[in-house]
Amino acid sequence: SMILMLPRNRQSPLSSVVQGLSAQKVKDIVDSMEPEEVELSLPKMSVQRLLKLRGILEQLGLKVPFTDAADFQGISKGQDLRLNEILHKAAMDVDEVGTRAVAATEAQFVSKSLVHFKQFIVDRPFLALIRHEPTGAILFIAQIVTMQA
Repeated sequence: SMILMLPRNRQSPLSSVVQGLSAQKVKDIVDSMEPEEVELSLPKMSVQRLLKLRGILEQLGLKVPFTDAADFQGISKGQDLRLNEILHKAAMDVDEVGTRAVAATEAQFVSKSLVHFKQFIVDRPFLALIRHEPTGAILFIAQIVTMQA
């Protein structure tokens, strides 16, 4: 599912939403929500990010594959290999059809009709999360701070 988070009031910075945010806090927020139909006004957007993971993986203790002690004989034919870098590209597109992201996601939109729903207008910086419902894992998170027409 896609979760959109905005500051409570227009004057608050987006950092007020991001500060202290964790997977557990997102779970607590989602668990406390009640289903409600809303009229969603969300800009079309495309978010892409290329991340170099070597430093992060080394900080987590995965160091040997990046050194001369690495052993990749099972996947290389006679070449003595070590990892140099691992790149991860994440992308998310949102339009009238729905949301497409690196992970399988689902966006549910309600058609606009004569029934008046509460409006949820995203017209200022916001946080977008893609969450895997069965596990609660956060698959994608983006801070959208600049919107262009």
